[in-house]
Amino acid sequence: MFNKAAILKAILLVCTAAALAGSFSYGYYYAKPPMHSYVQQDPLQDIKAMEQKAAQNPNDADLLANLGNAYFDYGTSLRDGGSNDDANSFFAKAAAVYQKALDLKPNQVGIETDMGTALYYSGQPDQAEAAYKKAVAMDPKYINARLNYGIFLLYQHMDRKGAREQLTAALQLNPSGDIRNKIRTLLADTTEGGAPNYTNDIEPVLFQGCASCHGPGGVMARAPLYTYYTVMKFVTPGDPKSPLLQKMKSGHPVKQKTETIDLIERWIMAGAPGPQ
Repeated sequence: MFNKAAILKAILLVCTAAALAGSFSYGYYYAKPPMHSYVQQDPLQDIKAMEQKAAQNPNDADLLANLGNAYFDYGTSLRDGGSNDDANSFFAKAAAVYQKALDLKPNQVGIETDMGTALYYSGQPDQAEAAYKKAVAMDPKYINARLNYGIFLLYQHMDRKGAREQLTAALQLNPSGDIRNKIRTLLADTTEGGAPNYTNDIEPVLFQGCASCHGPGGVMARAPLYTYYTVMKFVTPGDPKSPLLQKMKSGHPVKQKTETIDLIERWIMAGAPGPQ
């Protein structure tokens, strides 16, 4: 059973230095970016100074985003220390300031995504979902928006299908290695019963049904299917239109059993994880 604790651990923290400058790149999945100096030393004093500066410059969107990140970071430190109620108030402040920044400077997908996470952490899941949806619509190629929304759907709504769509889209945007591996792990959670194991489940099926033709010396040796790395030339993780699966479904060259096709499809849709 999914629970709120799971999503609180899973949602991406994306208050990066780039976001402070108004240039939003995707951040670090499952890992909090390094705390800014105001968090490492005297956060409340520095936050108060930032509040005063923001009050003097109410139309500075970047300054407001900076303040929102300060609230977010401090809320995170409080939550990590077990002070959830105090943390929630700072996440709520972060969300409010992010909204002000967006009012001044619309269509900033990084801020919209950060606001969604702040809203979720402050106990406003409906508003968080609206922010994630808006961020995805704003820039469908922004990995953080896809990733956060997928995590939200998976753990908050237990919507495996919707989560799989978002996570698959994020995976197809070719994220860096660590993030790609985390997305594949999440995709396994979107599949009933978890992901099939390549070594125990997939490799034996391919060896028995495909390797005689698609192995060394076989009539289809130019399309090898005898190692994970060669198999992955014909598989796009999370993509039901992967050539390997489509060939199996078409019945070429030998009709595959329904349970075999279902197994391969579950493995692909779970991110096609490799040998353990």
